[in-house]
Amino acid sequence: MECNLQSSFKIPFYVVKNVLTEEENNKLKYDILTLASSQEKNGGTGWFSGTKSPKTNFEIFTLDNRKEFDLISSKLTQCVNKFAKEAYNSMRTFEPTEGWYNVYNKENLQEFHNHPMSVFSAVYYCSFPEGSSPTIFKDPVVDMFPPFPYSSPTEFSNDNLVMYPPGERSLIIFRSFLLHMVPTGTNDRTRITLAYNFA
Repeated sequence: MECNLQSSFKIPFYVVKNVLTEEENNKLKYDILTLASSQEKNGGTGWFSGTKSPKTNFEIFTLDNRKEFDLISSKLTQCVNKFAKEAYNSMRTFEPTEGWYNVYNKENLQEFHNHPMSVFSAVYYCSFPEGSSPTIFKDPVVDMFPPFPYSSPTEFSNDNLVMYPPGERSLIIFRSFLLHMVPTGTNDRTRITLAYNFA
């Protein structure tokens, strides 16, 4: 695995590439799509994105204790603890508290949100076809007196936003309090991610 410690907003992010082999990733993708196709209802019923939300098992069941996700759960746990040690000199051992998949088509989106009651969160990009939207993070520092005039804060080119499109089989780890979102895309094939929380 190729690991790269990065920093945005003076808050460290951890990007890990080639987390799984192509064969392992294809098996994971198959398992996710099989589970998603057998779901009777979507999770995330409280999300503001509503019917535009991706297909997810959030609020239905968690992935961190399912056998078919043992490999990815183990890899994510290893990477999170490495990040905690490298970036924060932490002596704690962090464990996953919940995990869920998100299956996006081009009309799906996720509004700005964070993950309360967690220390670290991780997003693994199982499928990231052409036209997929990046994960967009918002600077947690609020400028109470911005220098006017300034561009609209909804523009993704704004200085208080950063985008992470790390690509397929990649992982991004970040502090759970950071607001992040996924806009609609232009992808014709499904964008599939796994999200995990650690405490």
